[in-house]
Amino acid sequence: MPGISEEELLRWRDAAASESLRRDFATMRENVRRSTRKMTVDDVISFLTGASRAFNHPQPAWRLADTYTRMFI
Repeated sequence: MPGISEEELLRWRDAAASESLRRDFATMRENVRRSTRKMTVDDVISFLTGASRAFNHPQPAWRLADTYTRMFI
């Protein structure tokens, strides 16, 4: 099996020297560490809020609750 080309070797070395790539991997490691502990309700709400922002979901339209004049129980 042939080894990697000189061009590919240079790309790997550049990637290894990249500070932003190191930060990204450190962030991923931290996220994995956090995900192995039990989540609180605040963690779940924070996650859902962030996911909603990430996917750019539109805010639901605000409306008043329906008022009923007669209710049967």
